[in-house]
Amino acid sequence: MEHTHRHILFPILLAICLALAGRPTDARDLWEGPYVGASLGVATSSDTDMLRSLNAGVNSRRGGLLLGAEVEVADSEIDTAAGRIDRITRLKSRAGVLRRGVHYYAVGGVAQTRADFGSDVGYVLGLGVETHMSDAVTLGAELLHHGFTDVDGAGRDVSVNTLTARLNYMF
Repeated sequence: MEHTHRHILFPILLAICLALAGRPTDARDLWEGPYVGASLGVATSSDTDMLRSLNAGVNSRRGGLLLGAEVEVADSEIDTAAGRIDRITRLKSRAGVLRRGVHYYAVGGVAQTRADFGSDVGYVLGLGVETHMSDAVTLGAELLHHGFTDVDGAGRDVSVNTLTARLNYMF
């Protein structure tokens, strides 16, 4: 295995463990309401790729679906062909289902970068998995794809994939 991609094993293994070892929820719904959290991850397409973020969001149950909205600010060290990305701010919607105490969800939203090439707005799409470690604490992982077109008006497109481990506290 190449040295540059060894660091992605932790988030991948975390996601597999979460999928296999969900904590069943009790009669009280632990998933609804506001939460705050932090993430640590990597960009899978870059050698210089650390990503640290803080997030806040809210979840709501609608029948069998768990819907949510989240804002996340990530400091990064992601090198791209257009330049280095220092910060990514994301406004995400989440929609998913609960199976055996595990929340599987899809992500869609808007992302804004602050980078060497200036500031640009694009999209973010992805998948996530999350489970409760206690009544108020969840542990999860997200794989996100970010796309930015015509970066800095130079006609260059930039895409970045990130894989993060997440820890949230629910109120």
